[in-house]
Amino acid sequence: MKKLLVAVALVFAATTASAAVIGGSHDLSIPSNQAKYGAPELSSCQFCHAPHFGTVAPPAGGPLWNRSVPAPVGGYTLYSSGTLSLVASAGKALGTNSFTCLSCHDGVSDMGATLVGSRGFTAATTMTGFALVGTVLTNDHPVGITYNTGDTTLVNGPPPGVPTATTVGLYGGKVECGSCHDPHATSNQATGGASFLRQSSATICTSCHNK
Repeated sequence: MKKLLVAVALVFAATTASAAVIGGSHDLSIPSNQAKYGAPELSSCQFCHAPHFGTVAPPAGGPLWNRSVPAPVGGYTLYSSGTLSLVASAGKALGTNSFTCLSCHDGVSDMGATLVGSRGFTAATTMTGFALVGTVLTNDHPVGITYNTGDTTLVNGPPPGVPTATTVGLYGGKVECGSCHDPHATSNQATGGASFLRQSSATICTSCHNK
């Protein structure tokens, strides 16, 4: 009975995520997004996930990941500041959750380069516009850093577990892109908006910061 309940829960979670993607900015099956990126009509999930033969190479842990590991020339320049604690700095390294986002949003990775199935694009296409993060991450919120529970001047204590649709959280004790952004949310989600924030912009910072 327990196994059956777990299976039902997993199916429900996958169905919920799919329903949230459909119609949002990450849905490359709808005409407006096809026109924006020059993509043909494909399934809503194909550009990120492969039902068979997804990658097992880094970024390890990406759920049936269907995209190449980002490998921009020169790599990524991570955030560095005197305000980062020694604990955070010592563990600084991008995790799977950030790599998966950057495989489109770094502005140099080919958005259509999938590991299996159709490329999706007739030519190499990179992200442009407001959604571009770039490879220099020094002017963005630090990611790939260990959340220092001992630093009471900056934080309220660690967020509760792995993030959900409406709560921030950590990945193996680290802050990653997905700590604040939910890629499976629709772009007009009440708490997300175009930035896919897990909470409103007015409250999300104080989930971690003691300000």
